[in-house]
Amino acid sequence: MNKVLQYITVSLILLVAFACEEDININGDHQAILNVHFMKDSTQAYWMQIEPVANNAIIASLHQSLDITDTVSAHRKLENARIEIYSDNELITSIEPENELYTSEAWVPVEGKTYQVYGYANGYPVLSGECQVPYTVPFEMNYNYSNTFSNEGGSRYHELEVFLDISDPPNHNNFYFINTRRVDSNTFTIFDILSLDPFIEEGNILSDEFFNGDNHTIHFKFKPFALGLNEGGDIMIELWSISESYYNIFKSMYKYHFANRDDMYAEPVQIFSNVNNGLGVISASAVSRDTIRIPDQL
Repeated sequence: MNKVLQYITVSLILLVAFACEEDININGDHQAILNVHFMKDSTQAYWMQIEPVANNAIIASLHQSLDITDTVSAHRKLENARIEIYSDNELITSIEPENELYTSEAWVPVEGKTYQVYGYANGYPVLSGECQVPYTVPFEMNYNYSNTFSNEGGSRYHELEVFLDISDPPNHNNFYFINTRRVDSNTFTIFDILSLDPFIEEGNILSDEFFNGDNHTIHFKFKPFALGLNEGGDIMIELWSISESYYNIFKSMYKYHFANRDDMYAEPVQIFSNVNNGLGVISASAVSRDTIRIPDQL
């Protein structure tokens, strides 16, 4: 898998500051960056692939952006930083980030509920934003594991083709992210896929714009040589229901990292933000999953 794409994918799953790590101001001012993600039932989420967080959690950060004269190692912690989360005018929790990048609170978000987020820090206006937690969308999975073939070097491989049948919830827009990974590995292995579905976009995300409220089959296969012959083990297939903000930040991050790589005169990409009085993203996800058992011998 392309390392940059894997970085984007892992960054979004982990809420790695949604690319605001790389925000550079040219006017000499710092801006406050508020990121909060409501994560429901994620079986594997690691902060920078190091520190595990709870399956149900709030992942949050409140820090300042970099100035054009700053280095990446510049001090970015905000004084007296505090994040408050409300629903129906009731305070759900208050978080005081221990550092400028990360804190996690074990907590179960409620599907369909909208949460309001406020960020406070000395010297900055009150930051605010909100997000509705999406509904989990179950799927029926079918797959074909076959078609032995050889590459130019003579090595033999199999192909894995996957069909996810869903009933898209009606009456509102829905957004999805497809996450595929090996379960029995000690590393965070994310597989790249080849879309056989006209609605899967770059980075394995899709919206229901053209099948809203209908039954739809999400169709894809693993890229050649992603799975070796007779390796065995389990492949986890996850369908993340994601908020529109998650979908939008993923698209803007993808463009940021890929669209202008070879064009020094290309227009800069504006990183998505849905935070008032600052930068950042308030987002949410809920997950359905199933497992494919890869045989040791085929």
